[in-house]
Amino acid sequence: YRADSIQESEIASDLKSGKAFWFGNNKKNNPCLIVKTRRHFPKETSTEQMIRFGVYTIEKGVDKLKESGTSHICVIWDREGFSQKKNFDSSMVTVMKQLVGILQDFYAERLEQVYILKPNWFFKMVFGMIKPFLSDKTKSKIKLINKHEELLEFFDPENLLPEYGGTATFEYRWPPDAAPIRDG
Repeated sequence: YRADSIQESEIASDLKSGKAFWFGNNKKNNPCLIVKTRRHFPKETSTEQMIRFGVYTIEKGVDKLKESGTSHICVIWDREGFSQKKNFDSSMVTVMKQLVGILQDFYAERLEQVYILKPNWFFKMVFGMIKPFLSDKTKSKIKLINKHEELLEFFDPENLLPEYGGTATFEYRWPPDAAPIRDG
């Protein structure tokens, strides 16, 4: 996917959506990627573009590792507000399989933990399809979180958005001078 050649202009719609962005660090000082599935609309982007956005985002995380002086990242996968009709189509299984493969093959040792918020029956069905492709080591890095307050075990309040029980004032914007992206 030529990670070094991905230009922001190629993935601008994904960046503007706020569906995935870096914010804060967990208690181990690992940079955190926040993924908000309710902001993803598969009909608005191609499978290739979704994968390129994923690779671009991961590469930005590698840059954050250098800034934080750590070697691992964590992910908050926020499933709240996810709608099967609006936020999922069959191409998502393909994208997930490819991104999981890329993560395992090229970034496996970078992932410390994935915190999956609100894993409902649909998630469990899709996860069941993906799980066979995960190594045991990767499976051990997945934590299912039913209540936002549980995140405070892993994050200091200032490194969590208020919607997750934190006190941070950060609001995602892209480009940086744009209005903040809010769920409404």
